[in-house]
Amino acid sequence: MLLGVLVSAGTATTNPNPNTLTTISPFSSGTFSRTISAAWKTQAKPALFFQGNLSETRNYKVPIAFVPSVSTASYTATMWKFVRKANVWVVPKDYSSFSFTGAVSTYIENPDEDAVFIQLSGISSGNVAVYYDDSLMAAL
Repeated sequence: MLLGVLVSAGTATTNPNPNTLTTISPFSSGTFSRTISAAWKTQAKPALFFQGNLSETRNYKVPIAFVPSVSTASYTATMWKFVRKANVWVVPKDYSSFSFTGAVSTYIENPDEDAVFIQLSGISSGNVAVYYDDSLMAAL
């Protein structure tokens, strides 16, 4: 069920390349900490984080939907994953960038325990709302 709202009126400004943010790492100090840092939360650029037992992260899909405010708008969504050891966001080859027109439903496949950031760009008009399954992930 898509009950979570990642962003209600997303733009290239609200959802930029995450490597350009003031605070790049969403995690508190400690490479393997699952605690989200206060600095990350205060910049109000949420990422999606897996909720639950990390041993259950394999072979599942997290439903996600993109709904533009103008039904015929075209836009690009890029899904980034955070690499803790390198302190950088990367675009996995399985995700890449997707060009959409209108409302689209898709999946984030096997996100593991990595944070997932959705970058929006090239929005032809209006903005884009992003919804996700909040029983599997949380927007923080």
